[in-house]
Amino acid sequence: MPLALFPPPLARRVEEVVKMPIAKEKSIAPTGQKLAPVMPFMYIRDPDGALDFYRRVLGATVLMREADLSGVVSHVLFQIGESRFMISNPAARNASQYVEAGWARTPQELGGTPVHLYVQVEDADGVFARATAAGAKVVHEVGDMEWGDRVGGFQDPWGHIWYVATPIHPAPRR
Repeated sequence: MPLALFPPPLARRVEEVVKMPIAKEKSIAPTGQKLAPVMPFMYIRDPDGALDFYRRVLGATVLMREADLSGVVSHVLFQIGESRFMISNPAARNASQYVEAGWARTPQELGGTPVHLYVQVEDADGVFARATAAGAKVVHEVGDMEWGDRVGGFQDPWGHIWYVATPIHPAPRR
């Protein structure tokens, strides 16, 4: 974009930003542990039910599960492939401040979810079939996409929308 489109003070700032060197990546994990670049944090009132669904459908592995003394599950950390996800239960006592602030709403409470989760899997067709057999609603039938993935979308029983994708080799031509 030509700098002439910007007023002079802004044009100088844009020019400065464009000339800024790009920072090199550095590890922020002092333990040497590999960090997950993004970890979705989903609110679900039935963490154990959701976890069972994610295990059966997506092959999730549980990394951590916390419950209070009464047995109410408050947090679950799980992994699908290289991706990690967190479930938090808005009914758990330790979520009360988030609930009061309006930060701990489930898709049902919001009337839908603004975030869709796109996960690469070995077999999108198989995962999609397991999801729909387990009660998920179809959002997008499985198909080959122009960007090179075979993708299908479903809404899980808790209202979260997942797209499962398997790379196609070679990518289809347009």
